[in-house]
Amino acid sequence: MIPVEILRGAIYAIILTAVFASLKKQKKLNIKVAAALLFIPGAFIPLLSSLTQTSVLTEVAPYHSIEPLADSIVYGYIASRILTKNNR
Repeated sequence: MIPVEILRGAIYAIILTAVFASLKKQKKLNIKVAAALLFIPGAFIPLLSSLTQTSVLTEVAPYHSIEPLADSIVYGYIASRILTKNNR
């Protein structure tokens, strides 16, 4: 399981680096794009696929999606700060 997580992290880092390189000097947009890139494929699509398999989670789904969204925003902020130049 750990090699899969390392591969997934490397793929995210490569994609985010390419996106940040194309969005030069736009920190707020970098954070939003990084959060979206982390949330949609990493949490939202798996949540939707689990909802199609069982109808028990439909009441919990809106509340459950808040936690991965908050995580993605924080991780997007951290990735944006690490992968972009600090222009103070």
